[in-house]
Amino acid sequence: MTAVPGTSRRLVLADGRALHYRTAGSGSPTVVLEAGMGCSLAGWAAVVPGLAEQTTVVAYDRAGYGQSDPDPQPRTLPRLAADLLALLEHLDDRRVVLVGHSWGGPVIRTALASRPDLIAGAVLCDPSDEDMELFHTRAAARQRRWMVKALPTMRRLGLVELGVKASTKGLPPAVAAEMATTDSTARHVAAMQAELAAFEDDVAQLRARPLPVPEAPVTIITGVKETRKLLPGTGDAARNAVLAANERRAASYPHGRHVSAFGSTHYVPFTEPELVATEALALVDAARAEEPTRSTTEDPR
Repeated sequence: MTAVPGTSRRLVLADGRALHYRTAGSGSPTVVLEAGMGCSLAGWAAVVPGLAEQTTVVAYDRAGYGQSDPDPQPRTLPRLAADLLALLEHLDDRRVVLVGHSWGGPVIRTALASRPDLIAGAVLCDPSDEDMELFHTRAAARQRRWMVKALPTMRRLGLVELGVKASTKGLPPAVAAEMATTDSTARHVAAMQAELAAFEDDVAQLRARPLPVPEAPVTIITGVKETRKLLPGTGDAARNAVLAANERRAASYPHGRHVSAFGSTHYVPFTEPELVATEALALVDAARAEEPTRSTTEDPR
């Protein structure tokens, strides 16, 4: 049982893997939620109710997370985006609004570049950005390689569970308790390890071969609350770097918009779920407003 409202369903992919997702609410366009690295769909528990009041909302577990089957293939960004696109095609809505957190941002951008016809707009919450220099330092690369090797040991020592508890303090107790359990299992940590192992090559590829600029509206939300430096690449300097990269990204899009989340650091969907829902519903309303225009310009035959 999950704290995320709605009905659980399973999508069997072409290679036989099953993705678990939950759907709530009704109406179109559907809002599909893409979690950050290491997070199950439970991380959207505080966002779903506000969205479900006005439209259909779908949250899903990426491969190996929550109740979704693991993927034996490398968990590269194109692979993650392909799973998301398979889900969108399965949902069979005319066009959807995507909402992604952290590493979910590049997943959404990759999917949008591949199938812009399926996507009416996107909200990226404190997304990872390949133009952040912090991702490309030797210290960051060493830290990632160490984490890839250390994650199983950290899980056995209970450190992963402690990390989940620390990041979910703003969520309702039932949700935080669920995530502490589901997001620290051996299978879940193995999936996170696989995504982290592909991260360095993924951001290098994004930088070397920039994705097409999307025509769809994209809103980027950045947490700007001050934070303490606990590890290399964290603290106020890192927050400022994230903010600068996100502002540049939004400004580079023809229909880009940047929003500051003043009560949040990185985990905006946990600490300001109402802001996330408001921005997503603004894109839902914009897509609905376009539909009469679309229908009148189509060939009626």
